[in-house]
Order: sequence, then C-alpha cells, then structure tokens
Amino acid sequence: MKINFDIKFVSGLVGSLNIQIMPLDQNRNKDCIDSIAIDEVAFSLVENLFNRDKVKFFHWGVTFINSQEIRDIIKDLYTLYSFINQLDKYDITLKLIFKEETEWFASHFNFFKPQALNMTALQY
Repeated sequence: MKINFDIKFVSGLVGSLNIQIMPLDQNRNKDCIDSIAIDEVAFSLVENLFNRDKVKFFHWGVTFINSQEIRDIIKDLYTLYSFINQLDKYDITLKLIFKEETEWFASHFNFFKPQALNMTALQY
C-alpha cells in the first residue's frame, strides 16, 4: 500500500482522485494557473482544516474558500506541522480518509512523517 504525500505544482485541470487547489476560481483562472494537486488520501490528513463547516463529502466538487479562511488554514497547517514534527510515534488524532490507510500510516509513521511534514509545510 502506498500513500502519496507529494504535492504537484500544475497548470491545467487535474482529474483522478486528487484535490486541486487553485488561486481564484475557474471564471478568473480558466487554465488553473499556479495550482497544486494532492492525492485524495494524503489530503485527508488535512481535510478537516479546510472543511470548516464539517460538511460530509466536502472534498467532492468545487469549494470556494475566502481569504480569511485561507489565513486560518495556513495557521492551522503550521500548528499541525509543529505537532507532527514533535512526535516520535504515531498519534491517534492523525487520521486518513480510510481505516486501512490510517492503519498503514500509523504502522509506518516514521517512514511517512517526513512526507507528511513536507505536505503540511506548504504555504498555500
């Protein structure tokens, strides 16, 4: 089993099971210039930071996030980064979208930790 924490810098609409974060919206950025794409499973580690209203299936479809929420998300990403960075072993508060991936992440935490830190360090 593999969890891909890589962040891809892209211009253009990305499909498949990825979360794409792009500046502005498709009306003002039709070519999705300067976007990033993150694998859906990896993104689930931070999805709760983006899903402020705790809406089920939040990551399906298009979601707009205002500038104040972006500032809050960046602050929360920094807090999560600091939390993960100080861990020597897996903490049960770190969950992925599926139980199997969470168990894999937990049992291989020391392998995945640098990758998760790299993903959470990205300043959106």
